[in-house]
Amino acid sequence: MTYDNRTQSELAADGAKAVTLSPGHCPPERVPNPGPRVDVSGAQLSTAGLPTEAAARKHIPLYSGLIRYFPHALQAVAELSWIGNQQHNPGQRLHWDRSKSQDEHDALCRHLWEAGTVDIDGVRHSTKVAWRALAALEKELEAARGQVRPG
Repeated sequence: MTYDNRTQSELAADGAKAVTLSPGHCPPERVPNPGPRVDVSGAQLSTAGLPTEAAARKHIPLYSGLIRYFPHALQAVAELSWIGNQQHNPGQRLHWDRSKSQDEHDALCRHLWEAGTVDIDGVRHSTKVAWRALAALEKELEAARGQVRPG
């Protein structure tokens, strides 16, 4: 991995967003720069995983084809992420601790069995189905791209 050796203030002066790193990561003055990312077809990707070519990005309508389609469902999944973080990582910043549960498909099916009802914690089982489906898909796509994250 290479590093961008500019300080946070130098990055901000260039219009880059400041990056806050938690303890155990590289020092704040050294921001990771892993170099160009490519997908399985070899197309170059941005740091967010989107194609760098404008025409290719038009085929991934995150706002009009995701947020506008499912605003309430995405809100419910985001709220469940927060609720789960409070349950499994109380007092910690919001993050997906992948070591806590790795049975996405089994958990998805357990919640699918009770879809249309509310779980004992007050969250809809369908919301938990959606969260587990997204978790399983994220891991599947990462594995296909050779980007498996720990935990």
